[in-house]
Amino acid sequence: MAGDCLILGDCIAQGLAGALKGCLVAAKVGVSSATITSMAPLQTVDVAYISSGTNNYKSSVESIVTELERTRKRVYATRIVWILPIPEAPRAAVKRVAIAHNDQIVSFIGGVGGFQSRVHPASYRALANSIMRSK
Repeated sequence: MAGDCLILGDCIAQGLAGALKGCLVAAKVGVSSATITSMAPLQTVDVAYISSGTNNYKSSVESIVTELERTRKRVYATRIVWILPIPEAPRAAVKRVAIAHNDQIVSFIGGVGGFQSRVHPASYRALANSIMRSK
């Protein structure tokens, strides 16, 4: 199944990989959208799940959109599903890119606690279930 799906991105993608087994994974904690672009494998998959922007919460929407567009150009997938980040600027950027390309968007309920806790899913299993229902 590794050729069927890709999980690409930041800490949220890495957490998702633990709950959504069987996908090719290119994810790392703390990475920016620019780094995620360089992590995209040059491999064709049926579906790519991308979590990008969470760590760019201090950047402008425009700069995040630029990076997300670069990432999208490097991902070879029949279908792309963006995981909607919690912080406002990255959230707006992901929505803009997804809508422009007619991609799907999946959101999640953030955890509780400090900023770091709130930007991560309260449950990666719930996020994986939402993704599976988005097919």
